[in-house]
Formats: sequence, C-alpha cells, structure tokens
Amino acid sequence: MSGLRGAVAPVWQQLREDVREALISDLAAVTDDTGEKLFDGVHPAESVYEGPYVDIGPDVVVDQRPGVHVNDGMGGGVVQTEPDRWAAENTPTGIFLANGPDIAARGDLGETDIRDIAPTVLASHGVAIPSDMDGEVLDVFTAEPDVGTQEPIVRDRTGAGHGDDEVADRLKQLGYME
Repeated sequence: MSGLRGAVAPVWQQLREDVREALISDLAAVTDDTGEKLFDGVHPAESVYEGPYVDIGPDVVVDQRPGVHVNDGMGGGVVQTEPDRWAAENTPTGIFLANGPDIAARGDLGETDIRDIAPTVLASHGVAIPSDMDGEVLDVFTAEPDVGTQEPIVRDRTGAGHGDDEVADRLKQLGYME
C-alpha cells in the first residue's frame, strides 16, 4: 500500500498546484460592477510568507484594492460588502507611533518591518532581546538601549492544562458545552 501512496503523492501535488494556479488566475480577473479589478494582486502564499509554517497557512493571498472588502461569508452571491460591515482591514502598510521620555522625535522612519515592533517594545522596557527573535530594535530612542540579547525563551509545558477543568466548567455553565 505504501507504494501506491508514493505514486499518488506527486499526482495529488500536481493537481493541487493546478487548482491553485487556476484559482489565482480566476481571482486576478474578478471585477466589480464598474469593471474595476477587486484585487491589486493575487499571490501564491510562498511569495508573501516565509518561515517554517508557510505550509499550514493559506495557499493563496489576495491584496484587496483600497476601499474593497470581500465578504467573509460563503454563498449568498454577495462578493463585496459596504464599509459599515467591517471594523478593521488588513493592509500591507500601517503606522507605528512611539512616545515617552526615552523616545526621540525622529519623524518619519521610512519603511519598517512589523517584526521590528516586538524587539523595540522589549528594548523600551529594558528587556534583553531573545537571540532567535526576528526583527531589529528601531532607531526611536534618545540613546542606544543597552539591553543585549538573551537565550531563546523556552515555553515551559509542565503546567500545561492547568485550569482546563475550570474553563470547561464555565463553558458548560454558559451553555457552550454539555
């Protein structure tokens, strides 16, 4: 049986890739009622994401054009929704603000990476940066923070599950579980 699995895997992978490429092509062609494309880009996930977890994320990533929000539900025939339906938007750009006694008035920092936020926040609190953390401390301080690095933080799983029974009991009380 394992020989059959080995023979089917490449066929399955090719079928998956063919379906994904067709989906990318179809999504890139979707337009609104005026004929304007809904998406500024449609990409295979590995061209947008990196790292060890790419394979468990989405296969296709769409960049909605500004002012467009694709309905998050299935069916009903409605592709776009009005702005009053959503409270937030995922965009490729954002804003970073910092203020405090140790923060310099730098103005526009230019393009930064979201991965720089965590090390910058740690540095602002005087905490050493884990050596396996992605990103760099942003140049926002009046003086170079002297925080250094620390060993990667290892999650202690000895207490895992603590409180699970209490959570389950509360969910039962609320009617979410039997």
